[in-house]
Amino acid sequence: MKGIIAAVIAIAFITGCTTTPNRLRDGGPDETYVSNKGVKEVAMCIAKDWENRYVVVTRELEEGISVISLDGGAPRYMADVERRGDNAVTYGYYWRVISIGRDPMMAAIQYCQ
Repeated sequence: MKGIIAAVIAIAFITGCTTTPNRLRDGGPDETYVSNKGVKEVAMCIAKDWENRYVVVTRELEEGISVISLDGGAPRYMADVERRGDNAVTYGYYWRVISIGRDPMMAAIQYCQ
């Protein structure tokens, strides 16, 4: 019986600590930036920096590029870079990250603008 309770608690903990890109978007962006650079230039700059810390995947959006960092297969950070008129608008998201001072992953988004 104790084993079953422990398994249920472990499953609840694991599922409560993961997310998906759409769930990150549902909460709204944590940071938003506007740049006069191109969408691809901003997205590739973010991806290059993030690759020093996490596995990074990119995918095309209807009007831009999404950059996602994976930690153990789960997204931890995401940047959606979209074309809006003559500008690139970047929406930055993160999932349950604790950081003392400026988070370097989010700082990379700002730096790449």
